Amino acid sequence: MDEYDFVAKMSASFPSATRLGINAGQLYQDLVRLGINTLDLVRSEVIKEDTPETAIRLVEQLSEYLRTQDDEKITLDPQSSDLLLMLLLKNRLDDVLGLHQLGRGAGRPPRIASVATRYRNMRNDSVRSQEPVQHQDSEDGSRG
Repeated sequence: MDEYDFVAKMSASFPSATRLGINAGQLYQDLVRLGINTLDLVRSEVIKEDTPETAIRLVEQLSEYLRTQDDEKITLDPQSSDLLLMLLLKNRLDDVLGLHQLGRGAGRPPRIASVATRYRNMRNDSVRSQEPVQHQDSEDGSRG
């Protein structure tokens, strides 16, 4: 499966996403680096039991969080591959962050790392304020 097959095949899982190809390249590359290189693995490791509505809700939650933080550097698109990215972050956040060197001297992080960092911040702020944000990774980095 290449990036173009990936976008074409994912469109069946996200039928309302009319711009699924937007930002799909980095997402596809990270999925492959995580060993998620078939449609079956995307379904079992990323989508799991989640629905497109779950992904849309996560895009909306993170977008709202960014607004409350006055963070205009990242814009999420609920019609793009950001839907699948939200499910990947929900289920494999620590793995995604582990793919990208962050911090001083690392250069500008790729968009996916920037979104993942903001998702983690939203999740951590949610835990502190006791507002539920859907996620699978526990605070110690284990999945559960």
